[in-house]
Amino acid sequence: IWIEMKLGLVTDSTSDLPLDLVERYGIEVVPTILVIEGKQYADGAGISRTDFYTRLPDMKIFPTTAAPSIGEFSTRYQKCFDAGCDHILSIHAASQLTAICSIAAQAARDFSDRVSIVDSGSLSLGIGFQVLAAAESAESGLDLEAALASIADTRRRLHVSAALDTMDFLR
Repeated sequence: IWIEMKLGLVTDSTSDLPLDLVERYGIEVVPTILVIEGKQYADGAGISRTDFYTRLPDMKIFPTTAAPSIGEFSTRYQKCFDAGCDHILSIHAASQLTAICSIAAQAARDFSDRVSIVDSGSLSLGIGFQVLAAAESAESGLDLEAALASIADTRRRLHVSAALDTMDFLR
């Protein structure tokens, strides 16, 4: 008996996915928090990236980041289930670099084993390409195991590099 499973997808804003792809695949994006001179901004909502990078050289206090709250993840997970999803793949920034995966996992506990947390082991579009692999699997009607295999295959083929104009802000 073939039972089609509807997969929901959740990621964080560090995945840098373009809005058109987020909308096309119905991906829930949880914004990370930017702390700039003591004020918190939701990534992508409170301050644009252009504004951030324009202001960065003149900042007296270097900005920091914070992971989203458990409640942010719980809200997104519930939204997916309310939309008819049977299972959620929650794909996030490398756990070696941020607490995002850990917080997502804490939120997932309230949904039994209906949420799978995936540590992308990456940043930026290194996460985004894994999310897109899952989205294409879900769109094709593949099951959870096939979607996870597609993510793992994409991760094996990824090599993320960064080029910086200056080393001043790496601290």
